[in-house]
Amino acid sequence: MPNGKWTESSEEVIQNLLQTHFPGCVVVNGDTSPMDNIPQRIRWIPSYSWEIAKSLITEDRIKWAFESMAPYKSPGDDGILPVLVQYGMQYAITPICKLYRASLATGYIPLSWRIARVSFVPTPGRLDYTNSKAFRPISLTSFLLKGLDKLVDRYLRSETLVDLPLHPRQHAYQAGKSTESALHQLVERVERALEAKQYSLGVFFDIEGAFDHTSTTAVRKALKERKVVRPVIEWIVAMIGQRTIYASQGVTKLVVKTLRGLTQGGVTSPTMWALVADSLLKWLSNQVIYTQGFADDGTVLIIGAFLSTLCEIMQRVLRGIEKWC
Repeated sequence: MPNGKWTESSEEVIQNLLQTHFPGCVVVNGDTSPMDNIPQRIRWIPSYSWEIAKSLITEDRIKWAFESMAPYKSPGDDGILPVLVQYGMQYAITPICKLYRASLATGYIPLSWRIARVSFVPTPGRLDYTNSKAFRPISLTSFLLKGLDKLVDRYLRSETLVDLPLHPRQHAYQAGKSTESALHQLVERVERALEAKQYSLGVFFDIEGAFDHTSTTAVRKALKERKVVRPVIEWIVAMIGQRTIYASQGVTKLVVKTLRGLTQGGVTSPTMWALVADSLLKWLSNQVIYTQGFADDGTVLIIGAFLSTLCEIMQRVLRGIEKWC
């Protein structure tokens, strides 16, 4: 545990893992069903929300979303496998379409979709597995939610990010870019500096727990800056902020309510983080220095003839990164 002591019960093990990977989560009640602890929300829905929902959600797109899923992946708490929808598409397509449009237009996440069953698996290659950070959470959510999540992500990538693309030096989650393109551009700049007899001062940083700590406020701000339509913003914020998760070990079960963080394994989660991190890359670029991003990793490279000056500039940049975080 963080205080240096060892866990003494299954409940302490689960609680330690949940607190580490879902920061700020609140224990609801370990003795009741996760469904009993989820509040409902009803609000007035403007007519344009329905028009947007109809334009984004069609039967053809729903078929595409489910056909792209592996048929026998582990289901969420509702037990619905993708193969059930794939083989029963002719019967399920119309009610699913109505359900998806209603959810997007109202910003309401059905109760059974909000529940995630979490399993913790050891991260390969670690030498010590006595620390909770040596494990990573796998959240099993309803595939019906993942289907709608895919359609929302498709909208963000095919419309929002086409009109207002991500920073050109973000090398993750973009077609035609990878770790290789990032390394090539970085090494090229360093080699040019060496040929010119200049110094290259680089800092490589990793934002620890980036997905786990991202707030709904940051997500909402990033989506508004990209001029995403309001119903989609409200749906994404509701999906992130209304999650109830539970983990079990033997007969011990713990139910918690999350207050922040992007869904592990969520379809839109990588896109959401890229949108949030975009403001950091923009700020770094405005400092007239070279910067790169790859998901929650980043690089700052400063080139010049005087090492002391480079160090002063880098220190100011690092303070700015810390303030952004």
